[in-house]
Amino acid sequence: MNEVKRTLLEFLAVVAVAVPLAVAANALNPEGLRLRHDYFGGIDVSERTREEARARLAQKGIQILEHAAILEMYNDPIYQDGAYAFIDSRSEGEYQRGHIPGAYLCDHYHVERYAEGIVAVCNSSLQVVVYCEGGNCNDSELTAEDLFHFRVDPALLFVYIGGLEEWCKNGMPIEKGERGSGNLAECEK
Repeated sequence: MNEVKRTLLEFLAVVAVAVPLAVAANALNPEGLRLRHDYFGGIDVSERTREEARARLAQKGIQILEHAAILEMYNDPIYQDGAYAFIDSRSEGEYQRGHIPGAYLCDHYHVERYAEGIVAVCNSSLQVVVYCEGGNCNDSELTAEDLFHFRVDPALLFVYIGGLEEWCKNGMPIEKGERGSGNLAECEK
């Protein structure tokens, strides 16, 4: 019995030291998670179909655009002049590996890093398209909600629910690295 007691006390001592250290390390890490932030925004991650996503977005007043409209915007000469803004809501690492050419990064999970610059871009654009990976990804929806909170005009804001997955399926190029790097490539299969 003493062995079990000793083991239990050792376990509790390790936990008592490890938890505060982990919380402190997270707080000091600029990439750390904000522990009081609701990362899931009340979204049921079991909702998988496009129709469900459309209905959910419509209920929240978020407009959607399909691939044909996205392609039209991308190919419009005024896109190159900054009239339309594409916002990639994935992580910085995912963004660096490939994004829609000219897209801005706004990782929903670290939105405070990007908010000031992204809001300025959004407010100077004719339309703003937020996207993520597509499929089961809800980050574009969450980022669109973040932009609402930062007072971006909802009439300008759209979500591309097909995301990068649909973009790539349609043979469109991606840009690797930083925005405007000109490092265009084909999507990796």
